[in-house]
Amino acid sequence: MVKTASGLRAVLLIGLVSLLGDFVYEGGRAVLPDYMRQLGMNAFIVGALLG
Repeated sequence: MVKTASGLRAVLLIGLVSLLGDFVYEGGRAVLPDYMRQLGMNAFIVGALLG
């Protein structure tokens, strides 16, 4: 039973790390265009860099 609990803990920890990574990635993608405009880039440059 100890191996099962240890495996479950590892899977849950990996899932939590993935969830937090998604929050950081999606949050960064949401604010990046506004940040680039604050730096003086126009819409064409922002679109070219972000795809």
